[in-house]
Amino acid sequence: MILIGANTGQISEDFKSAYLDSHSKKLAANNYVKEYVTNGITEPTQEMMDAGWGGADDSGILVIDEVWTDGIDVLSIYRDVNVIGAYECN
Repeated sequence: MILIGANTGQISEDFKSAYLDSHSKKLAANNYVKEYVTNGITEPTQEMMDAGWGGADDSGILVIDEVWTDGIDVLSIYRDVNVIGAYECN
C-alpha cells in the first residue's frame, strides 16, 4: 500500500488530475505490476460533516494505491510522486 499526497504547492485537484493522466497510466503499463487499485480520497461534504461523518484531515493523503508486483521494488515506480508512507502487506 502506497500513501500519496500532493507535491509542495500543488492543490489537490491538480494533483488528482495529474495522477490520473500520468502516474496511473505508468502503473498500468508497467510489466512488473500484476494488479493495482487506486483509492482516491475525497473530503466529506458539509452535509456529511453535519451528520457526524468524519472531520478535518491534515494527513495530506490524497490517494492510497494497492499494488501487487512481481520482482520489483514497488517504490521504484513511485519516484515521480510524493510518497507519504508505504506498507508491505501479506
